[in-house]
Amino acid sequence: MKLRIIDNPRLKAQFQFEPRDLWIGLFWRVNREMPPPYYTLHLYLCILPLVPLHITLLLKRSNKS
Repeated sequence: MKLRIIDNPRLKAQFQFEPRDLWIGLFWRVNREMPPPYYTLHLYLCILPLVPLHITLLLKRSNKS
């Protein structure tokens, strides 16, 4: 079950009910398989066990070498 609270192309935030998420803390995952120059950053903030806040950010890679 998901409850989306922010939904736009560059930022999404939703509460999820996940029985497997029996933890408290912060977890992140980076998906670099997006078409260049973009990538996505997924943040999972779990203050209440089983109900993480999942935040997805669409970010642009810098051109600096």
